[in-house]
Amino acid sequence: RGNFAQTAMSASINPLEFEVFANATSVVTITNIGGYTLSDIVIPTPIVISGSAVATIGANTCNGSLAINGSCTYSVNITDSIVEQDQSLNLGFSAKYAGPNGETVYNRSLLLSYTSAPL
Repeated sequence: RGNFAQTAMSASINPLEFEVFANATSVVTITNIGGYTLSDIVIPTPIVISGSAVATIGANTCNGSLAINGSCTYSVNITDSIVEQDQSLNLGFSAKYAGPNGETVYNRSLLLSYTSAPL
């Protein structure tokens, strides 16, 4: 048993390309690959690092706890009113686990790149 939590995080479509004004979705999968069961999972609003996209969280099964070898998913809905190339968002989650030093906060993030193309 490890001394820390480990997760794998991936997006179904990355980079994401969509037409300007359209709505695009990528599904993020979080897999607990070992260490400890995660609890109190929180999915924050995506952070726009570059570009002018608006991103919101859609369907979300990542709530409560995530056992070792378990997975959960959430969708990120993105739209942009400006034609832009190679922009990015920061997606993530936070959780807690009961480790050898007591309750520990665990954070993980994933960079999602996008291009909003002309109509």
